[in-house]
Amino acid sequence: MPRLGWLTNAWLLPFHGGRVGYPFSPPSSPAPNYLGEIRRSPDGQLKTVSADPKQAAVAAKPATMVVGPGEKITTITEAARLAQDGEVIEIRPGDYHGQPAIWTKNELIIRGSTGGRPVMLADGKSAEGKAIWVVRGGKVRIENIEFRGGRVASRNGAGIRFEKGNLTVHSCAFLDNEMGILTANSPEQTLEVIDSEFGDAPRDKNDLHHLLYVGGIGKFVLRGSRLSNGYLGHLVKSRARKTIFCTTCWSMAPVAGLLTSWSFPMAALPT
Repeated sequence: MPRLGWLTNAWLLPFHGGRVGYPFSPPSSPAPNYLGEIRRSPDGQLKTVSADPKQAAVAAKPATMVVGPGEKITTITEAARLAQDGEVIEIRPGDYHGQPAIWTKNELIIRGSTGGRPVMLADGKSAEGKAIWVVRGGKVRIENIEFRGGRVASRNGAGIRFEKGNLTVHSCAFLDNEMGILTANSPEQTLEVIDSEFGDAPRDKNDLHHLLYVGGIGKFVLRGSRLSNGYLGHLVKSRARKTIFCTTCWSMAPVAGLLTSWSFPMAALPT
């Protein structure tokens, strides 16, 4: 049976007129650095589970491909086409206009380099009519990248369309997209979103744009992230078999007809 897991250091959210969320903006400070999880043991005691040190080692791997102005590979589209299994792709800071990408390889790390977060601007273009980026590889990690302006004819243009494999999104931003992240429905998929930001849903009264929409995948983890400025749709909607939230902040200004901050149509009671 699907389960909805809650970790005890999440923000407490009051109700406001049938909705759940803050009637004011969240603190302006960045999402906290993730140091571990607090879990309740069978005897009822709270215990800290330390962060996996392998995560830091993965993020520190040297780049095997560098993308950006002045580099041998200048576009994101070309980088995705050339990428091989095990590639560590580093993207230089700057704005990347109309460069959709389809990532199909395994054990990929795609990260923005230090000195500024690279911004993927859709500018009316999309990969396969779905998203700025389509991810359907094996194990993929995306870090320190911003996605803006995802629009498609079906009105569900995403920053990232996640269709296959295991995806980790760390320190990224998804702003002004019809969907921030939109997933497929395979129980073999897992999605983990860490220290990331979702906001600025399009002001479209003819459709529902969710900042984060997770389909019927096996497991979804959201921690250390902020979601704000939705419009009509949900801030996050999850149909995952297991959903876990930790240290996540929600902000929702009153909007006529706005749905709840979150929706778990397939989830059982919190555990």
